[in-house]
Amino acid sequence: RIWNYTPQELANTAWSYARLHFFHAPLFAAISSEANARIIELDPQSMANIAWAWASLCLQDEPLLDAIAEASQAKIAVLNAQDLSNSAWSFARLAVS
Repeated sequence: RIWNYTPQELANTAWSYARLHFFHAPLFAAISSEANARIIELDPQSMANIAWAWASLCLQDEPLLDAIAEASQAKIAVLNAQDLSNSAWSFARLAVS
């Protein structure tokens, strides 16, 4: 049913589980797959929150993080300071270059 989630619901679910330090592999795999497939639909805050969730749980997911980085660059004009700083922290924590 995760394919029915809005971009915000995908991000909120990932953020909530990460905030609780709870990793459920099938759920995060589904979120990753769905977010990656719908990356152009994600707003900057959703992308930042997903990146934050992955970084908080120290999850390496190169395809997802590459997609978030590319989509963020395309939306750089509408990123606010919070989204930018959360994304930067996330990529730095995971040592993504």
